[in-house]
Amino acid sequence: MASGLYAQEFARMGFVAMAFDQSFTGESGGAVRNAASTDINTEDFLAAVDYLGSLPYVDREKIGLIGI
Repeated sequence: MASGLYAQEFARMGFVAMAFDQSFTGESGGAVRNAASTDINTEDFLAAVDYLGSLPYVDREKIGLIGI
């Protein structure tokens, strides 16, 4: 819940912002729930950075992360 609020505030300040739920969390369906894995979390963040970096208006050299 808080990640969306942070993303909205960063966007209000002029940043490109994205909030997402990591694998096995959030409101999506599926049998595996609430699993924690450093490797999977890292892959999720890398995928988010790759996606943002593919946008034509995002400078890949200026991407940062905040985890909540």
